[in-house]
Amino acid sequence: MSQTKKIVSMLSSFDLFSGAALGIVPIKRPTEFFFSGCTSREKTCPINKDSVFDLASLTKPILLATPLAVIWKNIQSEMFEEIDTKPYSAKTWPGLTMDMILRHSAGFDAWRDLQEFFRSLHGQKQEHADLSILSTLLDIGPSYSVGQKTVYSDLGCIFLESYLRLAKGIDLPSIFKAKIQPLLKRQKFFFDPKSHVPLEALVHYDGAQPMEPGEVHDDNARSMGRVSVHAGLFSTLETLCEFAGLWLEAGLKGNVLGQKEELAPFFVSKNGLRPWVWDIPSGESTAGSISSQSIGHLGYTGTSLWIDVERQCAVVLLTNRVHMETSKQRFNEFRRELHNVVWDYVDSM
Repeated sequence: MSQTKKIVSMLSSFDLFSGAALGIVPIKRPTEFFFSGCTSREKTCPINKDSVFDLASLTKPILLATPLAVIWKNIQSEMFEEIDTKPYSAKTWPGLTMDMILRHSAGFDAWRDLQEFFRSLHGQKQEHADLSILSTLLDIGPSYSVGQKTVYSDLGCIFLESYLRLAKGIDLPSIFKAKIQPLLKRQKFFFDPKSHVPLEALVHYDGAQPMEPGEVHDDNARSMGRVSVHAGLFSTLETLCEFAGLWLEAGLKGNVLGQKEELAPFFVSKNGLRPWVWDIPSGESTAGSISSQSIGHLGYTGTSLWIDVERQCAVVLLTNRVHMETSKQRFNEFRRELHNVVWDYVDSM
């Protein structure tokens, strides 16, 4: 069986998800797209180039890493300075820096159910909402000493977004919209796609809990009622592949996403040290036999984006595994096996 037939066969694992889209983005060849299945169990609307997926935590490299890559030199010296928490909370947080937050080593819990709190902020001015967010997250306090270990944390990302906006006047989603989106021919990024996308294009994510198509799966993001840097974006495979290509080119050329400035070394994998925002392959990685210096990210809904600079290729996977209530362990095994086949195919090009 050819490698492409193996890929198509694996994307037909409809007990894991109802539909999937895969993009292979080689730097020197046209992007290849694979679509399989339908937007829901009902199998009425096939997955295609217009299908809109909930990106889940792929929102982080888009709305957190990418704007920071563009503006980091403006705040370079402050990235490693301890954050003064006194204006926001009576609790102390020794060693808290933006650098440690971006490396997921700042002491924040991985996640907390803050739906009720975020709903209480609706209607408030952004400044007051950000102040409440900073106070609430700081009052929770660190769950471990800064730098002691790595705990992937939505809360740290939410804190950093509000801190940059309130203390530095930096709005990351606005920077993405102004500086990055114009570089993309396809600009299909949505927070509330129900208002912009035909119903048949919306991929379904209701599993254990009832949800409308186009409703963000992440509880905290949904309760915020707006896009956040930790989750909330929806997009299409074509748009994500073009975005991945920007980062692949940046990694090869060492510049900042279509601009002349140098890419900060903190956004790339070096000597096994976790970069800002991005993840790196380790152990039995869900990225399969990817090169060791690669970067990538996973999304809870069944998404991933990996950039292999050594192979000069990026791979984007979008599915709705939560719609079928597939366990993370089982789906991660699928991710690993699929990427092994994909890298074998890329190596044979």
